[in-house]
Amino acid sequence: MSFDKTDQEQNYRMQDDADKRYGSKNSKKGPNNSKYISIIIIVLIILTGANRLFNPSEARINPSQAALAYYLEKYGDEVDTNDVKATLRNFGCHQEIHVFKDGKLVMRASYANGRIYEIN
Repeated sequence: MSFDKTDQEQNYRMQDDADKRYGSKNSKKGPNNSKYISIIIIVLIILTGANRLFNPSEARINPSQAALAYYLEKYGDEVDTNDVKATLRNFGCHQEIHVFKDGKLVMRASYANGRIYEIN
């Protein structure tokens, strides 16, 4: 029994058809992990945004107002609230809140994680 070129071509065509129907022997088995990783990343981004959107307590606090409240709570006995002002200063690498009483700097502070930290 001898095979000629047409029989060999027919065998290749049959193998290609079988590969298309049932998958190639050389094809990768298992799920495509890149799809799952992409979905996980998208879900994490959405959850992070939702946390910032629905947790407004941290987002709505004005650091200047928080520092002013801290100063008045700590030194409020002898302070007239009309004479005290707070400004936020951006130094590029960090931000500071400066509290002024009668135009004179009386306290420097920083704000992080919902707390005021007095700077000496």
